[in-house]
Amino acid sequence: MLAHFARPARPLSPFLSLMVLLLALVGGYSAAVGILLLQFDDVIGLGAVTCLASIFYFAIPGCLSRRLGVGNIKGQSPTPNVIFCAVALAVSCQPLVEWAAAIDRRLCETVWNVSLDGALANAEALSRLCTFDTFVDWLSPFFAIAVIPAISEEIFFRGAMLPIIRRLTRGWTSAVIITALVFSAVHFDMTGFLARTIMGIIMGALFILSRSILVPIAYHFTNNFLAVYQASQSEDVVAALSRLPEMPPLSATLISLVLTISLIFIIHRTTDFHRSLDSLF
Repeated sequence: MLAHFARPARPLSPFLSLMVLLLALVGGYSAAVGILLLQFDDVIGLGAVTCLASIFYFAIPGCLSRRLGVGNIKGQSPTPNVIFCAVALAVSCQPLVEWAAAIDRRLCETVWNVSLDGALANAEALSRLCTFDTFVDWLSPFFAIAVIPAISEEIFFRGAMLPIIRRLTRGWTSAVIITALVFSAVHFDMTGFLARTIMGIIMGALFILSRSILVPIAYHFTNNFLAVYQASQSEDVVAALSRLPEMPPLSATLISLVLTISLIFIIHRTTDFHRSLDSLF
């Protein structure tokens, strides 16, 4: 029975596959909202509810891709060197992401006329998970902010949506960009739209170059964990989580850009390309 479920179904048309996936996302969102309505006073209970919401919102709809006959959640098994490069990439591209976040802030304040209240409200909700008084208190934000969202979101966006968009557009580059835009939009927060889009493009490139969903998960986890760690070092957790930085120095941004391109190139040269993308996804 398990073997039967593991086999991909006969592929649906790209448009129908996308519609079914988006409907599953809406259903997952409804379930996630219902789960989040559960009230827990303790940090562990709140973290568990947040993890479940992320799983229902992204992971379960993403896993439907196997039943749609598209996507490959596992792909190839990456080498430790590739995983290490993905983690290093998440660290080295932080100034580049901060530059994009600073652009987001200026656009919100001067062009889009978008209030920063939404980002502040999200930060206040997440801050309830972040007490950091004991080791046990670390478990809640570690899993609810860093681990589960990284896995769930990558299963949905890179493991499921990206291959479907590829079938619609007939191009991997356009599929990576479109998926990154949807990834950023689904967070419902314009204050970080450009920064999340850049990260989405990087994670899409990692997925294609490595032929494995584990590599963008490693990048995504590292990026989220850095946010949790920075919050733990701040006296004002809400301010740390909602921080939209000022424009970083140009030199730091350029160095970050060079390191980002270099690490992506290293991953490209390190990965085994004995199987084509279309045969995997």
